Parts: sequence; structure tokens; C-alpha cells
Amino acid sequence: MEMMAEHLGLSDEQKTQIKAIHEKTRETVEPLMKAAGDAHQAFDTALNAENADAATVGQAALAMRSADRRIEAQHKAAMDSVKALLTPEQAAKLDEMQKHMRRPGPGGPQGGQRQRRPGGPGSKR
Repeated sequence: MEMMAEHLGLSDEQKTQIKAIHEKTRETVEPLMKAAGDAHQAFDTALNAENADAATVGQAALAMRSADRRIEAQHKAAMDSVKALLTPEQAAKLDEMQKHMRRPGPGGPQGGQRQRRPGGPGSKR
């Protein structure tokens, strides 16, 4: 937060408002993260079952992706709220910062997908 505040030249009022957005988002996302973790575990369990059933694995994959998308939507909403507080110059700087922070991965740099954990879904075993 401090690095972003300094880089963007945020006012004290902007810092306070952004901190409030961050706290609200954290509170909203925590249970979503737990649900996503549970969905990922269910997928791993279904995939690694002795006689894995394609329909069960598929349903678990869909549930996992749905959980991830809910988290992504909350983060996007929070970022949109933050950007609404910024001047056009600050918003442009933030966009530039975000481009440099994104790591290429599944879906490319604009994919917004989180990095896969080693041995987790999507990795080669």
C-alpha cells in the first residue's frame, strides 16, 4: 500500500478510502478463499480417485472454476472502486504498475489467472 501510495502520489484522503476498500474486500474474499480451497481439494480428490469418474471430475472442475471466478470478480470490483478515486494521471500510473506486476501464465498476461501450485490442478504429474 505504501509503495503504491508513494508511486501514485495519493492524498491522505485517498489513502484512507483505499484502505477501507481493501478491508471490505478482505472481509468479503476470506470466505470465498476458503470455499475455493475446498473446491480445489474436492477437484484433486475426484481427479486422483482410484476409479476417477469423468462426470465427477468435471463437476468438481466447474465448481473450482466458479469459486475462482467469484474471487476474481471481488478483486476486480475492488480495483474498479480504487480507480474511481484516482485522478486520470494516477489511474494511468496504476494501469502501468499492474502491467508490470502481472506474470504470464495460463491465459497470458491479461488472463488474470493465478499461478498454479506445483503438483496442483493443471500441472503435469
